[in-house]
Amino acid sequence: MIGDMKTALLRNSPAQRSPARRGSNDFLLLWRAAPALCGLLSSSAQNAPGMAGLLQSRHIRRAERFALGTILSLFLFAAAAWGEAPSTVIHIIQVKWKVDATPEQIKAAVDAVQQLPAKFLGLKRVWTKNVRYQGQEGFKQAIVMEFDSLDALKKYENSAAQKWWYELYLPVREDSRTDDVTN
Repeated sequence: MIGDMKTALLRNSPAQRSPARRGSNDFLLLWRAAPALCGLLSSSAQNAPGMAGLLQSRHIRRAERFALGTILSLFLFAAAAWGEAPSTVIHIIQVKWKVDATPEQIKAAVDAVQQLPAKFLGLKRVWTKNVRYQGQEGFKQAIVMEFDSLDALKKYENSAAQKWWYELYLPVREDSRTDDVTN
């Protein structure tokens, strides 16, 4: 039983998760460990003999109720956090590449935008892989950036990080359209 709980905990430990998932679903750790924890408490109560077993059983039931109450409380806090709208700002760029832009130049510009979160503190994530793109005619690429706040997006404009990326991006960009979205 303890092995099951350790397996459930280790399978979802922050070290085992990808960098994109770290910190995002920590309550899943408790969700997956809860059955093993409750089973451990129940099996301890069932295996206790005689009067000592009865006292231990009552103690275990209290501990079991406490553990379940704690887990339920954590779920409620997680649900409340999920119910809140994020305050981040999504910056969407639709790109029309120049006709004479080489695939290597385009790849360099797209690879460079992926490096921006390390160069600008208020930029959280960047997406560049089109799954389905329905841009206007000639627009072939969508680049999406997630900023911490509207203030972070404003600070990004004309920042050293944006100027660095523009050195690779502007020579191959024929046209672009941007949209900014938040809650």
